[in-house]
Amino acid sequence: MGEIWTLLFVDDKHIEATRRVCRVFEQPRKFGPVVVPDRPWEAQCVIVYGSVLPDPAGSGFQMWYQSYDRSKNGPDRAHNCYAVSEDGVHWEKPELGVHEFRGSRHNNIFAKGLGSLNVIVDRGDPNGEHRYKMLFTGANSEGPGLFTAFSPDGIHWKVGTERVIDSVSDRTTLLFDPQLKAPFVGFTRRHGKDMQAEFGRRVIYRIESEDFAHWSEPTPLLVPDLADSWDLQFYGMPVFRYRDLYLGGLKRLWSTPDRIDTELVWSRDTNSWGRSRVPFLDNGPSDSWDSSWVGLASSPPLEIGGQLFFYFEGRRQAHGQRFPFPQGSIGLAVLPKDRFAAIEAGPAEGYVETKPFKWHGGRLGVNLRTNGHGYLRVALLDEDGNEIPGFSAPACTSLTGDIPCAEPSWGNQPPRELIGHSIRLRIHMVNTRLYAVYALAAPNDHA
Repeated sequence: MGEIWTLLFVDDKHIEATRRVCRVFEQPRKFGPVVVPDRPWEAQCVIVYGSVLPDPAGSGFQMWYQSYDRSKNGPDRAHNCYAVSEDGVHWEKPELGVHEFRGSRHNNIFAKGLGSLNVIVDRGDPNGEHRYKMLFTGANSEGPGLFTAFSPDGIHWKVGTERVIDSVSDRTTLLFDPQLKAPFVGFTRRHGKDMQAEFGRRVIYRIESEDFAHWSEPTPLLVPDLADSWDLQFYGMPVFRYRDLYLGGLKRLWSTPDRIDTELVWSRDTNSWGRSRVPFLDNGPSDSWDSSWVGLASSPPLEIGGQLFFYFEGRRQAHGQRFPFPQGSIGLAVLPKDRFAAIEAGPAEGYVETKPFKWHGGRLGVNLRTNGHGYLRVALLDEDGNEIPGFSAPACTSLTGDIPCAEPSWGNQPPRELIGHSIRLRIHMVNTRLYAVYALAAPNDHA
């Protein structure tokens, strides 16, 4: 598509004015389990307290996940497992020969007892033995905390025995963004006693590191507020970079009834967060495999064929339920690229007007879906909000349908004298959802 930049509408950053429109949030389409507990060491529950990443060595994808057996204690409660896939849908569990289970190494176990693990690929590390990095929760003789591990291939790991931080609880996720001054950012909880004393419930804390070895002390980040139910707690928050912002899947623990779902949140700096306050991933029907617990993997979604593949854990048993023992699988949820939120117009025409941006001289694209007799038209405005002659909404060809990138047309091209100047878009709509605006490269622009 030759995108130069993209405007998304999860928040108001790019919006100057609106009329008769509203913001709506989309949900990915959930599919049945793609990884199920079908090995003796997986008991009845596999969870994606782990990561799913493209294989840096070539085609295909890698998954690090965890089995969970509440009936056991110690390392045998959690086996850390590895799977591979060529298409992101069909997963295989290769025999790694790394760890024994009941006297045999014919299994896909790469470690035991590592909790809440997060795997990243750090291509900028000159040490090939540290190409893969892992942050996980565990314990040593001094107590519980966060630990690190390193690997050249994602299978054979050198696991650290010294805590890098000791004041966190059992759910931590990791954001890796080399563009940040501190490229490693963790989202965690403090020990229950400390957290409960301060807030009376589970909340999200933030930690960061510049070198993966020295970490900041946890600071409160997201706390339920008066717009939330009295019984709501924040259980965890996987975060990933997407376009010009950060998106997260806030796991919400409800007490009545006991269940966990996931809400979409966003930030521009990883410190201040906006919330959708509606489910991004909702629980399945009663007695379904994901009826009581859904939560995203600790890694970004995979982009495959114009779709975003989100991997999530689904459990049949609730958080506080001890018997029967948890049953869980790993599912797939698919969302069209860039369609996290939309500006929606109904049967009466409305519009959204963007803030000024510098016109680069290429083309425009819009990601839209119309219903019934809906349409979308675009007007070009100058920096002061005046309509540019020849580029009004009535002069624009109506765009209809479900189109990932449609190009508005006025029968002519914007004048070259606009290049380098600031313009605005006023996008008029009827029965339409607008998801994104793209600046597209000109046909002869190979930058």
